[in-house]
Amino acid sequence: MSHYYKIVSIPGVSTEDFLAKARDEKTFISVFQDIKLGLEQNSPETHALLSALITKQKEMGTASFFESYNFKFEKKYDLDLIIFKSTFAPEDWSNVLKTGIETYNEIQPLHGQTVCEVGCGTGILSLYMAQKGAHVIGLDLNPDAVLCSQINALRNHLPNTEFKESNLLENLDMSKSPTVFIACIPQIYSEDLPQEDFAGKEKRSHVTPAVGNGWDKYGLGLNAKLLEDTRTRYPKATLILNLAGRLGEPLLSQLFAEKNYKTKQPLSTAIFKQASTGINSPTDISAFVKLEEKEQITCEFHTTSDSRSAKITATEAQALIAQEKPVFHSVSAYPLEPLA
Repeated sequence: MSHYYKIVSIPGVSTEDFLAKARDEKTFISVFQDIKLGLEQNSPETHALLSALITKQKEMGTASFFESYNFKFEKKYDLDLIIFKSTFAPEDWSNVLKTGIETYNEIQPLHGQTVCEVGCGTGILSLYMAQKGAHVIGLDLNPDAVLCSQINALRNHLPNTEFKESNLLENLDMSKSPTVFIACIPQIYSEDLPQEDFAGKEKRSHVTPAVGNGWDKYGLGLNAKLLEDTRTRYPKATLILNLAGRLGEPLLSQLFAEKNYKTKQPLSTAIFKQASTGINSPTDISAFVKLEEKEQITCEFHTTSDSRSAKITATEAQALIAQEKPVFHSVSAYPLEPLA
């Protein structure tokens, strides 16, 4: 049986018609713009359609559904989410930042604060903070991510959120005055991809173009620019940055100090298995080997998933990977306070 939704003057559309349009990249966004309008109006037809789509996903299996229709339904952190294939989806790195946010919330409650998440993706962490009583502004360069986040906010009844398309802080209204900024943004520099390629799809989500500062070569150009912009526009704000430890603590500490921030112990840390090598891997370890050779830095990897295990260099890590042995690296949520 077909389910229908109707939004103002938009005619009813069957589940099958909706899925056909969702399969087509040219019409995918337009049907989800309709869904957003329907949720804003609390349309029973829209809710019925979403229920039918959830049933369809269960029948097909999540992997097959996602492959076929470019979106899927997921439940995470007690949130009902829609994930677009064209957005950066929640992954284990998100758990590190979520744990860091939880720790920060215990020290400095988010309730009543205005928080800005830079690189909001599907909106999952923005919505999690909104559940804590914060007013949350989510920013993302990818317009698909903004729409996805808006829909997820509506589905979870969190009106204390707003989402905008923005390159870092460019479109953030100065009058909003966030007291806390949260970010997990790309840290792998690529010289091979043109600037226009970075505004869109999930496959670009780990990679950053040059932004024109001395930190580009380390893949930290975007993070450095965010620190600069935040310090200039919101000099009293706190930042929580989710950063991989592959470049080594000394270099990260140098970045923080140069941008006039101080940090204490990370709010949270986890150890992850390093992704495989290869030119198509967004975290190809050979880039770190080259950095050690050219910039005379010491990168930091681990031989086990225990953070207390001995640290090894990128060169040593690459040798282990060549022997098909596992290599690991840390990810930490760093709390940054402005220096006086």
